[in-house]
Amino acid sequence: MPKQRKMIGILTSQVEYIYQQQLLTGIETVALKYQYDVVVFSTFTKEYAKEVYQTGEINIFNMIQYHLLDGILIIPDTLRNPGLVSKLEQKIKEHFTGPVLSIDWELSDFESVCYPDEASMELLVSHLINTHGYRNFAIMTGPKEHQHAMRRLRGCLKALEKYKIPIVNDYIFYGDFWYKMGESVVDTILHSNHARPDVIVCASDTMAINVCSELQKHGIKVPNDIAVTGYDSILEGILHNPTITSTELKNEQLGIKAMLTLINRMEGLDLPTETEDTAKLLLGDSCGCHPSKKVLETADLKVSDYDHLTDFYSNYNYMMEELISSEDLMDCLSKVSWYVFQIGNFDSFYISLCENWDSVSFNQNNAQPYLIDGYTETMKLYLEKDQEAFCHHDKTFSTSIMLPALWEKRENPCLYYFVPLHFYDRCFGYATLGYHNRVATYDRCFRDWIRNINTALENLRVKNNLKWTNKQLGNLAEVDNLTKLYNRNGFCIYSQEFIEQAIVQRKKLLVILGDLDDLKKINDTYGHLEGDNAIKVCAKALLSSGIPFSKCFRFGGDEFILLALGDHEDNNISMASHQIKNYLDHYNQTSNKPYTVSLSLGTWFGQVTKDFGIDQAIQLADNDMFKIKHSDKSNKRKKKKKKKEKKLNQE
Repeated sequence: MPKQRKMIGILTSQVEYIYQQQLLTGIETVALKYQYDVVVFSTFTKEYAKEVYQTGEINIFNMIQYHLLDGILIIPDTLRNPGLVSKLEQKIKEHFTGPVLSIDWELSDFESVCYPDEASMELLVSHLINTHGYRNFAIMTGPKEHQHAMRRLRGCLKALEKYKIPIVNDYIFYGDFWYKMGESVVDTILHSNHARPDVIVCASDTMAINVCSELQKHGIKVPNDIAVTGYDSILEGILHNPTITSTELKNEQLGIKAMLTLINRMEGLDLPTETEDTAKLLLGDSCGCHPSKKVLETADLKVSDYDHLTDFYSNYNYMMEELISSEDLMDCLSKVSWYVFQIGNFDSFYISLCENWDSVSFNQNNAQPYLIDGYTETMKLYLEKDQEAFCHHDKTFSTSIMLPALWEKRENPCLYYFVPLHFYDRCFGYATLGYHNRVATYDRCFRDWIRNINTALENLRVKNNLKWTNKQLGNLAEVDNLTKLYNRNGFCIYSQEFIEQAIVQRKKLLVILGDLDDLKKINDTYGHLEGDNAIKVCAKALLSSGIPFSKCFRFGGDEFILLALGDHEDNNISMASHQIKNYLDHYNQTSNKPYTVSLSLGTWFGQVTKDFGIDQAIQLADNDMFKIKHSDKSNKRKKKKKKKEKKLNQE
């Protein structure tokens, strides 16, 4: 498919988090400057979600068409689902031949650009030594296998070595970068035979907050008794009491460097990639400093970021209730279109669903009850929306192009975020959020907004399947399983409708009664499977009558009825009977069966009234059939007698 410009693919998760937003801002700034389209494939969860839910999330990476991309950036530390990075590495090696760059994580098969954590942590520890005179340190880094954790630990140890300050090995702790392990660290320190540390240096703000909380539970004041520092400067650390001394990471600069490096590899250029990426200190109360102006300004700025979310998380937001009350998919998408104002200033939004996304009847034809891995070969674009107009349709497109909008003619480059639509591990499709010629990322409001849509689709899927199931149950009650004609129960329902319509519309009722000849003989001689075959052939013969607006019924074991309304001519009725007979004659001539399938037919055509209903009409049709049967048998006897007499005369 022809491209207007080259396309960069980014594999990540949790775009709504500050680390990812900063990286993407740097990447997108350079991409737009050099006229590249950017497509971001992202999940909303990282590693702590239920496995069944995470399966639905990471399925978004199965939609990537690597042959359409010109360069790939992968951010492995955000893709913490077990084994996911290895699977993505393997897929990239199998399906992509262009340049690949790993951001902030070293991979064995691809080039990487990493943040200078060692230098940044060395800067922080040097501040603690030179400004506060701390000499007794404890260090809480992340997991041993985590590259960021080890880089930050090396930075701490390098600073201590530089100033010839020893550290007790028992005071080097491996945490989880989260709020869970501060209790055990503090408990170990308080019960240690070693002198208490002057400061606990944590490799993330979340761990620093947890350590502060645990120290305060034991009556230990921060920083008067023990100082605590963090790393990465998150909002929670800035708003914490005491304010966490931390580092302002230059993640945006890292994104710029990564994108410039990728361009050099793609184009064979030598663009300068060196940036000012060493962290700056954000001094707070927790180390013994007073919060710097920068910390206070950052707090004000980040708190203001949440103002636009208040509408979404308000008690007066009825999006979920509106969506789950939808009668059908179009009704649901119309409501989604109205609520798009909640996701902020975007340029385009799309919902693409798999064929048979709701799995109605899917489980009847597949061993797997629903779609889990990958997407259908074709997708349906059901919703296309911008800030001024929206379009509902079910335009089908090949999954191999990912999204039709990628290939539309545009003057400027665009950014597209692809996120999964699913309920637990059940795949529905994907949504796409577009920004045209500007740097932008979505926030946590969009994450929860999409989850509302996922829940609404699941609710609608259940409704659709219940409707389908009820219809199947209705069919079982009304339809003969062998012939697929209406059964006797169906006859009781629809014959009454025929009578009522005939009376109200003053139309005549046509009844054609059919009786399969010699069914018992076929069953006894050739078996019940052949008997069933004869019954099905008669059903098809009745359906071939050519009578418009008719319904056919299997009234009993070998009895059939056709009902129709209208002003039929006698010759039309006769032609219908002949058509049925002709169908059977053709079958008997071509089937090579050892028996003949034939129907005795009787007809009645006339006006019904309240006093002359369906039972009387059937009785008259039955009388007609009896006369024809009797006449046919008499004719057969006469023919047989003449044949015998002719033979005797010849002798």
